[in-house]
Amino acid sequence: MSVGIYILICLVYVSVLITGISDYEDIGHPHLDVCSLPLPVIERAKSPLLRGAALKKKILSSPENTTLNTTSEAERKSQRYYQACMNEQKIEELQGQPLLDIINKLGGWNITKPWDKENFQEVLQSVTAHYRTSPFLSIYISTDSKNSNSNVIQVDQSGLGLPSRDYYLNTTTNEKVGGA
Repeated sequence: MSVGIYILICLVYVSVLITGISDYEDIGHPHLDVCSLPLPVIERAKSPLLRGAALKKKILSSPENTTLNTTSEAERKSQRYYQACMNEQKIEELQGQPLLDIINKLGGWNITKPWDKENFQEVLQSVTAHYRTSPFLSIYISTDSKNSNSNVIQVDQSGLGLPSRDYYLNTTTNEKVGGA
């Protein structure tokens, strides 16, 4: 697993613990953690992540939100994205064509047509610049774990697709993002 998955699992675990600590008095039989400190039994409904997900689903799928009646561009984009994901008929109709369009826009794929390996670096730059993410897989060179005198090409799943912390703290070019 990649480091990103471990971080996500850790964040979920911490949020569940924090939620449960506030409800400590309601515990009938606490569990013990590795430090022998009592940990509460937490109900699913008390998890902030589950409550937040349920609230988002309720807001995005409510009938009044189908009109995109908001002044916030971020809310409109969220609603459009959610509605596009929920439109199963359109998804079935289009099948993989939107993805193929993006692949062709980026220079093609050697499985679907002849591929120009000379412009691969430009394709990687384009994906990073226009889509703010690594291409579907992270590719990097590191030391071979079995032979420290040689290097290997590592292929790993991409992360969450979110820019680094510095992107959000850059007040000169991203003031709106940082203030949100």
